[in-house]
Amino acid sequence: MRRRDVLKGASVAPMLQIAGTAAAADASGAFEPLDINRFFNASATDFGAREPMRSRAEDGLIRTPGGKQQMRGIPFLMGSGDVKTKSWVGLSTRSTPWSRPSVEIPVGRKGAYVCLAQFCDWDSHELRPSGVDDIERVGQVLAEAVFRYDEGEQVLQIRRRFEVGAPSIPWGHWNFLSSTHAQLEPTPLSEARGLGWGVNQTGIIDPAGPPLVWISALRNPEPLRPIRR
Repeated sequence: MRRRDVLKGASVAPMLQIAGTAAAADASGAFEPLDINRFFNASATDFGAREPMRSRAEDGLIRTPGGKQQMRGIPFLMGSGDVKTKSWVGLSTRSTPWSRPSVEIPVGRKGAYVCLAQFCDWDSHELRPSGVDDIERVGQVLAEAVFRYDEGEQVLQIRRRFEVGAPSIPWGHWNFLSSTHAQLEPTPLSEARGLGWGVNQTGIIDPAGPPLVWISALRNPEPLRPIRR
């Protein structure tokens, strides 16, 4: 049975940028990336500069990995790494020249999972809090991924800090149901200065640095039925 990774964008809401493609996998664990190049509608330049990125790039643009990528062992066909080339599916309920409120991607196969490589815009409550009660909106629904079959459909939520996250995070603000795009690495035994002692205790480190792409596997509620789109 194949795990089908489809949407690199599923009906989204406030400023959800999906930055990769999708991948599919069968029961043996072999994944198949899905080329959705023709659906790309946004570039890093279109999305614009973001202040949290200024420390990484003077222009403040978000630079996601490009081309064929292995992310957490899953193959993805990412867009171009060029900041002026349309490389993402940009989804938003806001009216912008480079985004749309939803996108439909043909699939026509069975699959146990849909794997997404994506990110969303930063939470203004966290970046510019108005007071002590202005907390981060963990669990905010930003999008819906709709699996459509020959008959009926199933709807899954895409939530902040669960299935998707921003391109940079404060220390320790990891997601609950998705992982960064980099493969985990063992903690080096040569670290003898006592720095990073908290991370060293786990025996592994996440080498991913901003900008982050979040990998999420959405379970298909009806894996025996072909996903049409």
